[in-house]
Amino acid sequence: MGPIDNKPVNSPGYFHHIDDASKTSTALRSTFNPSPNNKITNMLARHHMPRAAGMVNAVRDLDLSIRKSWSQRRLDSARSKLEKMTGAEEKPGAFDLQRQRAEQHEHNIRRLNGKQFIGQDARAGRLDHQTVSELDEALQSHLQGKGYVPLSGLSDAKPESVRSRYLSDINDNHRIKVHSDGPPRLASYVANRVSAAYDRGASGAASRTRSTLQHALVGIQGAALSVKGAVAGSLIESKHLDAGGRARMDVRAARSEQKRTMLQASLKGNEVLKQAYRDVVEEQAKSARARFAPSDNPDQPSYVVRSAGDGKAPPQTRSWERRINQLRQQPDVAPAAATLESQSTGYSTDGSIDKPDAEQGAPRKPGRLARFALAASNLRNKRDLHKASGDMTLVFAKVIGVNSEQQHAAHMRDLKQSLTASDKAGHKYVARRSLLQGTLIETLAKPEMREMLDRSFPTQRRVHDDLPWQSRPTRPTPRDDEEA
Repeated sequence: MGPIDNKPVNSPGYFHHIDDASKTSTALRSTFNPSPNNKITNMLARHHMPRAAGMVNAVRDLDLSIRKSWSQRRLDSARSKLEKMTGAEEKPGAFDLQRQRAEQHEHNIRRLNGKQFIGQDARAGRLDHQTVSELDEALQSHLQGKGYVPLSGLSDAKPESVRSRYLSDINDNHRIKVHSDGPPRLASYVANRVSAAYDRGASGAASRTRSTLQHALVGIQGAALSVKGAVAGSLIESKHLDAGGRARMDVRAARSEQKRTMLQASLKGNEVLKQAYRDVVEEQAKSARARFAPSDNPDQPSYVVRSAGDGKAPPQTRSWERRINQLRQQPDVAPAAATLESQSTGYSTDGSIDKPDAEQGAPRKPGRLARFALAASNLRNKRDLHKASGDMTLVFAKVIGVNSEQQHAAHMRDLKQSLTASDKAGHKYVARRSLLQGTLIETLAKPEMREMLDRSFPTQRRVHDDLPWQSRPTRPTPRDDEEA
């Protein structure tokens, strides 16, 4: 490439309007970078090959002329629409958007003029960083005069992470998370990358390639979420699910769409993602308050709000567990034909003596394979229970020893965490063991099981803590006071 004299002066790559809180919606490029065509043209001109330099520069000049003509047409169209919308108070948002588009087209034309000027200097062999710096200063002075300021610090504006509470059903103990603890992992990654690119003023083919890949990742993840949301939405009214399963499908369908919203916001940087996450959390909290409110519908689940215990979510029952418990409760009724024959002969169809009526209506007895499968699925809970009990014994031995105040406080925190883990594992272990007898609901209603939950996962008055971006706490609902 052709040499360019002097080193460039570092300057902000983008400017944004002072009233733009997102910093990216009005972001405009504020610097010029000589293209490879300019560098080749400058090299040929300095080596006394003006004809070759002119031929190379003609390709660049043709490209800039076409782009300038296209931008001028779009600018004229935007100005025409803007004149028709002047004074239209019923569409203030549309008016501001159209004015922003007109400013962007005007800015593009100004940059294309600067690029043509750089090409002229390169053709004459006079291209150096002094020329580029002067163009940068002129463009930035123009932007500052229109109320724009340098874009910086976008990487530091990261979304808050708010720990969620849980809605726990009083009867079958199914669980619903009140709101998301944070944006999706891909959304945070893309927003950080986009913000860093704006902060360092990234441009060129490499920047466009990275942006294309980011859009592709977000699009693929968004398509997967659309499929998940559609499947969950189709199961909201399914007869094969109980009330808890349908409620969870309803929440899953809504949150698939909310995740898509945060993914789309991540393409515009951290500030936009932060605001999108705040809106999603407030929407999810509003939905949770509606579920928590009293209702006259007997089919609607009744919830209590429980907080996470030392970072652990409260125990819950799965849909397949409740289904197995329901099957265990169904009586083992003989077929109609066999019943009629046994009533007339006193013997069943297989030759055995007919059972009394009381035994015919008894619940089904689990088979050997069913008992083995449930016992195997409960091994993890049993292991967690033994581990938590051992940790609690070890920590208790440390507590009763001679310790400083700091060590004693640390041991007490460890003891509390072990107790919480023991209560959760014990609750899950006992609940799953009750599936074989079909007594899941009765087991969950026992006082000792309630005590386990209330000790490690206490009930709360409100569905969420005070959000960090709220100026004042939300007033509790009447249901909150009743549960308290």
